[in-house]
Amino acid sequence: MKIKSIICMLICLCVLSGCGGNTEQTAASNPVSSSTSSRRTTTSKSVSSSTSSRRIESATTESSATTTVAEAPTTSSQPQCSHIWQDATCTEPRTCILCNQTTGKALGHSYSGKYCVRCGASNPNYEETIEVYYLSLDQYSETIYIGNQISLTYSIYPDNATNKKVTWSSSDSSVATVDQSGVVTGISAGEAKITVKSENGKTADCKITVKEDIAAKSSLSVPSCPKTINYYSYSGSIYSTTRVTDISYKFEETYNGEVNLLIYFSGEKTYDSQGSGQSSSCKIGYKLYDADNYVIADGTAYTTSVKVGEKYKDKEEIIYFLKPGAYRLEILHVN
Repeated sequence: MKIKSIICMLICLCVLSGCGGNTEQTAASNPVSSSTSSRRTTTSKSVSSSTSSRRIESATTESSATTTVAEAPTTSSQPQCSHIWQDATCTEPRTCILCNQTTGKALGHSYSGKYCVRCGASNPNYEETIEVYYLSLDQYSETIYIGNQISLTYSIYPDNATNKKVTWSSSDSSVATVDQSGVVTGISAGEAKITVKSENGKTADCKITVKEDIAAKSSLSVPSCPKTINYYSYSGSIYSTTRVTDISYKFEETYNGEVNLLIYFSGEKTYDSQGSGQSSSCKIGYKLYDADNYVIADGTAYTTSVKVGEKYKDKEEIIYFLKPGAYRLEILHVN
């Protein structure tokens, strides 16, 4: 619409210019009038021209402004970011601190034990390890015979240690061996150290002395049972009678390489001259013979006090300091 206005104004100016020409012709025929008219016309032209000029300038300005607004904006390229990169972390990729642009991937956690070695984050899969603080054996020194066995037992502190696995070893397997259950076997005479060791290096020891079983080299022949044994008075009458029903024995090694013989008598009182209600011990005589049939020991074994019909068991009799060997036992009446 503003452009149309401008065109109309230009047309008006052209018309006015035409009218001015006619006036000049009239002025030529009438000098006075022409002069007056000329001044008026000149003034009018000046005013008109000035006014029109202002209007044209105004319209031109407005048109120019309108044209500028109507023009499409010119596309210009945006300036590129001069990236300043921040290194990738366990949870974030490499990132520009100016524009937040990222590249690559996050590093991810690298756990070593309880924490991440890069960022210190807690390891969700970490299980705390309770170390073995102390290890002990219930036995510190034991003696066994060749061919015999003994079981060693150990204790771990604290008892809630994470890893309770242990290993067993012997300092001299030619003397004593040990299995992984702690069972020690005597192999030959001598000494060996048995060690139990935890996975974290805690140890405990037991000294094992292996000896030859001298007692095992000894034997005893006993009479068949049952056997009746009488206790006689000096006059030859019987004070009491016992029926020996069992004889057992064992040899024990002494400190000097000899053996002691332990004999055990069991039986029942069958007669008492003082009456069945009389309680007194029964007497059993014995003799011990060696392999050459020499009598090397004799004596009387006294039972516990019993009444007629009462029984006694394992009445012990000891014969000391015998040399290892074969022996024979006889039981006798007692005078």
